[in-house]
Amino acid sequence: MAFQGASFIHKRYGLEYSIPAYVGATFVGYSRVKAEKHDVADVFAGAALGVASSMYLTKSYNDQLLLTTNLAPDYYGLSIHYQF
Repeated sequence: MAFQGASFIHKRYGLEYSIPAYVGATFVGYSRVKAEKHDVADVFAGAALGVASSMYLTKSYNDQLLLTTNLAPDYYGLSIHYQF
């Protein structure tokens, strides 16, 4: 689940936002092996399944939503375009 969340952030918002989540997910995997709750193969299989499901099922945020502003001395505008 930790890698699924990290890869969701990666796919949805980009790599720069997902790096802390990947670091956290790696720590979770390490701690599960260190506590003898999982084997290394279990962690790798779970990470692969989580990443694959997120990459397949998640759409990129930038592909769907476009925000633009219009600023003038007497007018402030915001335009929102959402593609379904």
